[in-house]
Amino acid sequence: MGYIKALILLSMIFSFGHPEAQSHNDEKQLVRFREQSVKLTRSGKLRVDSLINTMQDGKLLIEGAAGHDYVDAQYSWSRMDAVRAYIIDKGVDTARIIFRYGSEVPSRSVSLSVTLKEDSGRSITPPPHPVLTDYPPRKWHKVWKKLR
Repeated sequence: MGYIKALILLSMIFSFGHPEAQSHNDEKQLVRFREQSVKLTRSGKLRVDSLINTMQDGKLLIEGAAGHDYVDAQYSWSRMDAVRAYIIDKGVDTARIIFRYGSEVPSRSVSLSVTLKEDSGRSITPPPHPVLTDYPPRKWHKVWKKLR
């Protein structure tokens, strides 16, 4: 049994530096946002920039939590879209972006990771509550109360 564990450990060590051997979980970054904000912070932009510079042939996977409240769900989607828009502004082709909404990530954050170029998924999904996107985020709670 010890021999097999040693072989597995050695294979993990030697494949670590090879980009095609890494899963997207090895590259995962959390981009955090301020409360009631969908604007990328300076540190968030730096995290995104560092992943763009290391992605080579891979794709960028953007993941965000859905939230339990309608307004929280909209914040999550809008934060993911802000990261997506920033990536596109940096010149990354939309075909290299995977937008995965409804994943488990910490609140007020978006998970960003590099995947293999063979991975697939949508580059955008529609907002959960399109009517809220017409208003500034700080008014979403008031607008949602009126709509219900």
